[in-house]
Amino acid sequence: MDISKFTSKFDGGARSNLFQFRVTNLPAGVPAFNADDQIVHVKSIQLPETTVGEIPVNHMGRIYKFPGDRVYNDVSVTILSDGTDMRIRHFFEAWNHAWNKHFANTGLLPNDSNLNAVVDLIQLDRAHAPIRTYKLQKAWCSDVSAVDLSHDNNDALVEFTVTLKYHFFEVDGKNGLHLRR
Repeated sequence: MDISKFTSKFDGGARSNLFQFRVTNLPAGVPAFNADDQIVHVKSIQLPETTVGEIPVNHMGRIYKFPGDRVYNDVSVTILSDGTDMRIRHFFEAWNHAWNKHFANTGLLPNDSNLNAVVDLIQLDRAHAPIRTYKLQKAWCSDVSAVDLSHDNNDALVEFTVTLKYHFFEVDGKNGLHLRR
């Protein structure tokens, strides 16, 4: 293929640095995640992978593979921590804490009223309009990573990762490209 054919069909591609992150429908007692924080302090996200397992069937010396059950793997989010009160880290710690309190060893029941958070992972075009939105349904924060503090890190910002688990995801895309229940 010559270069002019390639460039005439190529629109510049999707950019990996244009995205937004939003959390809604949090359980009672978890502080709201400010809309400005969702844009400014989220350094990176992962769009969820889509996996269908396999069922191997042995028959007369051969193994045939058939589609199995869908698996929803965890999603990681990297956060730049705000410096004055670590409000962003507190949000994720409080969301995690709601499910199992540190001292009391009690927490929310994982029923529909509590386990109803939606995490939107939104990929944007160069005009900042949504291209695709992955909606992680019934999401919850399972891990808030450690933060290493050191005198050796003069020119580094504090960042941490958060692991999100969810029951399933839906996709809303441009031009009617949707994947829903």
